[in-house]
Amino acid sequence: MADSNVDVINHLIEQEKQAEGLLHEAQAEAERRIAKARAEAERDYKARYDQVIGGLEADFKAQSAKIESAHQEKSAEYQRRLEALKADTAAFNAYLDKLLER
Repeated sequence: MADSNVDVINHLIEQEKQAEGLLHEAQAEAERRIAKARAEAERDYKARYDQVIGGLEADFKAQSAKIESAHQEKSAEYQRRLEALKADTAAFNAYLDKLLER
């Protein structure tokens, strides 16, 4: 009877060791799958991020060039208008004389 109890206890201990081994294997597999999924998600995120940023940068550059061009055109037009004005020194001097007489 004592031998059969020892055999049963040894069998249970062996089963416990097997269960512990299976648990460790399952944990290792779960960690491996999680790491793989995380790496894949990060890769997908980076690809999408780069795509969005690339589009935004291209749009920014296009809009900046358009604004710069419009600014240069307006500045050139303003400069042309200033250069086309004739200086009316007689009227200016008369205005100054009028202001100084008061």
